[in-house]
Amino acid sequence: MDETIPYDKDANFQFDSKAYLQRYTHPIEALGIQVQFLECWHQFYRDYHQDFDESSSTMLEFGGGPTLWSLISVAPNVSSITFSDYAETNRSEIEIWRDNESGCHDWKPYVEYIVRTLEGNQDPNAVDLRVQELRRKLQNIIFCDAHSEKPLGEMQQKFDVIHTNLCLEIVCEDKDAFYAVFSKFHQYLKPRGYLLCLAALEGSWYLCWNGGGQKWHQLYLQSEDLDTAMARSGFTILYTRIVHPASTNLMSATKKWRFIVARKKD
Repeated sequence: MDETIPYDKDANFQFDSKAYLQRYTHPIEALGIQVQFLECWHQFYRDYHQDFDESSSTMLEFGGGPTLWSLISVAPNVSSITFSDYAETNRSEIEIWRDNESGCHDWKPYVEYIVRTLEGNQDPNAVDLRVQELRRKLQNIIFCDAHSEKPLGEMQQKFDVIHTNLCLEIVCEDKDAFYAVFSKFHQYLKPRGYLLCLAALEGSWYLCWNGGGQKWHQLYLQSEDLDTAMARSGFTILYTRIVHPASTNLMSATKKWRFIVARKKD
């Protein structure tokens, strides 16, 4: 497991979504840094909720993998959510959960943590209602390709907010490709729309649990690379937070993570 698998766009088709979920979505009491990620998304929607209209605002998750943890705080603030990923196996995991099919991943502990602990809602029905709301608003699950001139294919919808989390540093081979993706986001954001980005810094691999664990390519980024990406693409950074691992990180070479809230300038 010492050799890092080089960047391969089509390796996503062999991605083992269920193995990833089993390895990376721990019981809530053992989450560590992931609790801080949940706090980042919660804080944004707590502080900027006045800029969203539940009856009309829309949201795009770009490259969401098989996870929907960043969507739990979104649901009360938008009318619809579009989830996108390159790998069919990841999209299938989200569809299975949305349709409440047998074998779907159990995200309820995450919902409960956000609703009860972060939002402070102790209504007995609040958790179940949030699950139902998220399933109802998760209306589109589509293919995306960060390297295409039209990353969402023929979709031309513009969104109020876009999330991209722990994705682009995996699918981009070099910094030029990384910077280019942020420029493409412009076409999918409404004027003054928000971009939320969570990126891994100062690491060149992460463990992908396909067949017992393999080191996969991760683009080595420093914090200033994210500043460059935002500035070149016409985004203004409003808020940033650095997340450090609570203990030794054995899942990747990442030294820290950076969460950014940015806004389209025009």
